[in-house]
Amino acid sequence: MRLSDRLRRVVVVGAGLGGTATAVRLLQFAREPLQVMLIERRPEYRSAGVAYHPAGNHWHHVFNIQAGRMSMFREDVDDFVAWANDEADRTGWPPEWSGFTFTESGPAPRRIYAAYLADRLARAAREAADGVTLVEADGEVVDVAVGAGHAHVVVERFSLSPNETSRVTLRADHVVVATGLEERDLPFAAGVADHPSFVRHPYSEAGIARILGTGKDATVAIIGTLLTAYDSATLLLRRGHTGKIAMISRSGRMLRTTRRTTGTACSPCRRRACTARATKAGKACFAASRPNGNGRARSSPANIRKWRR
Repeated sequence: MRLSDRLRRVVVVGAGLGGTATAVRLLQFAREPLQVMLIERRPEYRSAGVAYHPAGNHWHHVFNIQAGRMSMFREDVDDFVAWANDEADRTGWPPEWSGFTFTESGPAPRRIYAAYLADRLARAAREAADGVTLVEADGEVVDVAVGAGHAHVVVERFSLSPNETSRVTLRADHVVVATGLEERDLPFAAGVADHPSFVRHPYSEAGIARILGTGKDATVAIIGTLLTAYDSATLLLRRGHTGKIAMISRSGRMLRTTRRTTGTACSPCRRRACTARATKAGKACFAASRPNGNGRARSSPANIRKWRR
């Protein structure tokens, strides 16, 4: 594909949720010829980012808010739920989700969101006005030089097709930086970073494999007490972990979860044993599937202590 600098061009750096949503809106609203170029340095993160890419999200990882709040479009708040029920390709989905009916107030697995974003991006490109086009490219943006009325974007390993990469400089009328949060160094962990029991990236295929491979009676220390910590602890508990799990927080902040009524079946696992106060199954589900009306769940530090053996 030949790139022309004669076209008006918007370069979006990063193709996760923020970058993809920006590209969708540009494609929808542009009424004059425009090229929207969406560049992602990690192809497996396209239309997903760290938060939603399937390889790094187990089927047990659900949104921390209701499925009905995950629509890309504020003018169509039911779009994600409608897509999940009527359009999503459920080939390969596990039994607990393959026949599941999604609702506005219920749960949904995070890993399916990448397919939703990709579908909505493709639809926006198909329905764009004449002369408005989408270009999806791999590569890493390493520099942006701003000139008079335009910018020059330097991209390493730029590729529009597999097996062809190069260093290019793109002329852009606008540049949107949607790279998300960059990974921080962990000086306190420098001495154990290469140890096989240290999991640096829990939202990765290798990280999930390490968590699931942990001995069931092992003592596990989780640094942090928010969503990633709960996701990791949930994976351990769902597979029958009996060892001590300690969550360590510098700030003392914790997720707040909603107590269930005893005997109420939990979605998606549908187990009547899954209650907020009782069983191991209840601790595993911990009501993440059903937050309260404002999308935030309720709990106290006492609930967190229930995770500790």
